[in-house]
Amino acid sequence: MKKLVGLIVIIIGGWFWASPYYATYQLQDAVRQGDAARLASYVDFPAVRESLKAQLKAKALDELALDETSSNLEALGGLVGSLLGAALIDSVVDTLITADGLALLIRSGHLESTDTSTEESNIIDNWTVTHRDLSHFELRNTTATDPTILIFERIGLDWKLVRVQIPQSLL
Repeated sequence: MKKLVGLIVIIIGGWFWASPYYATYQLQDAVRQGDAARLASYVDFPAVRESLKAQLKAKALDELALDETSSNLEALGGLVGSLLGAALIDSVVDTLITADGLALLIRSGHLESTDTSTEESNIIDNWTVTHRDLSHFELRNTTATDPTILIFERIGLDWKLVRVQIPQSLL
């Protein structure tokens, strides 16, 4: 009986350790095959979009931060600008963050459209898994000096991409 319990513990522990690698393989395979529906099944799009919107809005607010010598009119202009910027960010993120947009990110290592035909397979394979805890892991592109990080969360027995962390240098 002790051997059975030990075996079950080893199997469960092995699954917890190995499942992020399997999820990564499935994601990369969906990108290679160009299977947008399968890729979409590994992504929590509302969570990814919200994480990107929050990062971009925070950066926009930092850019619009006024110094203490600004007049009230400048402050009002900054407020109006930040409101318009937030609406624009929402629209752009909702439009760009699709299965095809994420496939581009995984193929090329960034969200910019470039010719990746010659190096595509190398980039897809150069994502490393880092375990954060039992319910989260991250994929990091090893070819980039300041990589985009994909953060996955365990949902039931499956993994879903829930956040894309854009490097500060690209914001």
